[in-house]
Amino acid sequence: KIDAPEIESELLSLVLALDAHRTKITEKMQGKERAEKHVMTPEEREIGMRFLTGPDLLAEIAADCEAAGYVGEEKNKTLGYLIATSRKMVTPLSAILVAGSGAGKSALLDVIEEMMPPEDVYAVSDLTDQALFYMGEDELSHKLLIIAERSGSEDADYSLRELQTKRVLRKGVAIKDQETGRIKTIRIEVRGPVAVMESTTNPRMNPENANRCFVLHVDESVEQTRAIQSAQKKAKTLSAIEHDAIRERVIAKHHAAQRLLEPVRVVIPFAEKISFPVETVRT
Repeated sequence: KIDAPEIESELLSLVLALDAHRTKITEKMQGKERAEKHVMTPEEREIGMRFLTGPDLLAEIAADCEAAGYVGEEKNKTLGYLIATSRKMVTPLSAILVAGSGAGKSALLDVIEEMMPPEDVYAVSDLTDQALFYMGEDELSHKLLIIAERSGSEDADYSLRELQTKRVLRKGVAIKDQETGRIKTIRIEVRGPVAVMESTTNPRMNPENANRCFVLHVDESVEQTRAIQSAQKKAKTLSAIEHDAIRERVIAKHHAAQRLLEPVRVVIPFAEKISFPVETVRT
């Protein structure tokens, strides 16, 4: 015979476990599963600092992106990496990758995502029109937001532009007060800043979006295609086993370096000597 209090206790434990499991699944489906804050080891700090103080940082970034799986495209890899790193700045950069289907734009986003610490990346397939407004207050602050395909996120264009430009989203929402039964308005606020990277197959895009981004065109040449095919074939050989170990070390190195970075104020002493074309306001 089992007493009623014991049964109630077991049922309560089951309910709590199921509720926790449901919450975890829901957050994962919504792309909100966040990595816990990483505590760096002395070895990781040493590896990160050795890379950051290296003699040719940009060349090493491009080479490491290739080791991580993206062949060629030195300029796009380097610029993409810098845009992702700019998430730590007060005014981060953004990019839209443009290419035909199967040309490799998703692969570039995947590599850049892997090079950044998981806790600093928020990656989604697409966004609904109100999705950004209902994120946590600081959920996107100094994060890299990756949108796999912007054709599924065009309804969120306005909120995305606001977040890029003003670095904060504010929305008034009418709700019913549970105590008084009266309707009241509350303000929802989502703070940035955020670096944004997204891809598209459509070269014609809203100028309002393009004005806020670097528009990167993926190399679709015969030479680039041949290089990709060669890398794909090599990935099926015995040497791929050794390459996987190298790839893991490269990604770990960049995670360590990125976690060491802190935002600093940068000045360009010769900035006033730089001139730009004045025929278009786009510059």
